[in-house]
Amino acid sequence: MKYDKPHLTFDEQLAKIESRGLVVDDRRVAVATLRRVGYYRLSAYWYPFRVMAQGSSSRLDAVIEGVTLEHALALYAFDEKLRAVLMQGLEVLEVALRVQVAYRLGQVDPFGHLKPEVLDQSEINRPATSGLSETRYQAWLRHYHRRCTESRNEDYVRHFHEKYDGELPVWVATELLDFGSLVRLLQFLPQVARNRVSRNFGIGRSNDFVSWCRSLNVVRNHCAHHARLWNRVFPYPPAKVNANRVPEPIRHLQGVKKADESRVYYMAALLAGLIRETAPQSNWPRSFRTVVQKFPEVPLYTPQSSMGFPRDWEEFELWKRPPSEGKP
Repeated sequence: MKYDKPHLTFDEQLAKIESRGLVVDDRRVAVATLRRVGYYRLSAYWYPFRVMAQGSSSRLDAVIEGVTLEHALALYAFDEKLRAVLMQGLEVLEVALRVQVAYRLGQVDPFGHLKPEVLDQSEINRPATSGLSETRYQAWLRHYHRRCTESRNEDYVRHFHEKYDGELPVWVATELLDFGSLVRLLQFLPQVARNRVSRNFGIGRSNDFVSWCRSLNVVRNHCAHHARLWNRVFPYPPAKVNANRVPEPIRHLQGVKKADESRVYYMAALLAGLIRETAPQSNWPRSFRTVVQKFPEVPLYTPQSSMGFPRDWEEFELWKRPPSEGKP
């Protein structure tokens, strides 16, 4: 089917919203929001309120009675805050992971990232998913060299080119990597080094830790690109929590329903658990709790129904004071 919907002015977009049954309390604010946010992006926040077609999984254009545009705007504003607070926590994790990957690989060889013979052969020789006939390590190395070229005017990169032979030791190289490439390098580490990184974050099985980092990288990409997090089901669920191999505050995740392992709460709880281990002084878990406690009052949806939050989740130790607080 060929797309044939016409371009609409902002006033026409508002009229279309009203024709769907959304009540608009303030037309001036509504048009200003459409100018700032855009119809298509905003429509994701009233889509879950659209009436289900009888006998089908599709939805009609009309929304359920009583839903207002302000409900969608409140969810949009909440989602902005949710992305912002998750990005803050992911920054704590990313910086700590840079340190650990560089430290543990540096113990093996300061240039271990450039020496495939010291890395995990079973991991680096897996086929890449880029569609090219190359291994994961070859794809990673191609990306790494591109980052080196893009960063050649950075003072610390120029210093190594002027004073040494231009090759960066791993504790410098990791500063060039985006989170996804850093997680891939973690995956390449020799098993002993990977285990030591994992244990630094309180996780007894490194494969679980790598899986969680990969899933959190997807969350980070959604945050960085301003994508909707509220009511989202992420495509690649992290490895299931085994209570015998994780710190106590996240052991409750073992009992989470499978359908909720790909939702916001599960991801945020994993992040909070990792932060508590590597940065126990961080107040991030409580900051996250504060944001979610301000979830707007809207029909049908709560943090429990739309993001997989357990009942009474605020009472879990995970979201309370950091473990170092109050100690002499």
